Amino acid sequence: MPLKIHRCLAKSPEHRPSDARELARRYREALACVQLDQKQSKSSNGSWYPSPKPVVRQTPTTRPVTGDAGGSIPIPPVVSVLNEPLASPLSTVGTNESVVIKTHTPLPIPEPHALTRTIEAWMPENIATFKMRGFIQDKGGELIESVSGRLTVRFSGNNCVYQPPPVGWGGFLWYSRPSLLMELRLMRTDVGGENVLKVTIVFRSSSGVDLNIDPIWRDLCSQIFIDLRGYLMGKNAT
Repeated sequence: MPLKIHRCLAKSPEHRPSDARELARRYREALACVQLDQKQSKSSNGSWYPSPKPVVRQTPTTRPVTGDAGGSIPIPPVVSVLNEPLASPLSTVGTNESVVIKTHTPLPIPEPHALTRTIEAWMPENIATFKMRGFIQDKGGELIESVSGRLTVRFSGNNCVYQPPPVGWGGFLWYSRPSLLMELRLMRTDVGGENVLKVTIVFRSSSGVDLNIDPIWRDLCSQIFIDLRGYLMGKNAT
């Protein structure tokens, strides 16, 4: 409510209008102030003060550069508009969806001294895992790791069917028998519309021997591969 209207309701008589003429004058002045404020608010779209008009600058259509004929060279007008809102480079579109960062599963690191074979088995993963555990127990292997999709076995010791070749001097000098590590990686694939379990077998020697070159180690790994394939009733992967 304007201040002039408040003064009409003042408690003290000397602060109130003395007669009806004075009251009407104050009312007209207060009404004019309210109408002026409404016009300013409407012109500025909600702002108390009217928005400034953009400043337009225009360059002359000719410049004092003479050509071969001696005349001025016309150039198109260049108009620059100031006070234009600039788009922020960091502005983003709002969304209610959470941001999900997806990472790819890292590929196995290539091992030049390891020997790799692959089997395809037409059976569920839990049955294949059960058969592989039976194979490990029957052959005297030691299961040293069992996680989802991967088994790690060590073949060594007197109770093991597969005996890795010894290393050392022999005779009156010392020699040792290294261990053969076998890692089984299980992955479900789709081959010709059928659900197939792909088993990747990675052989490693604890002594660091290149199993791809040494014939004794390579024959030992091949025998283990053939026996395990019989347990899984699978075939070689192409």
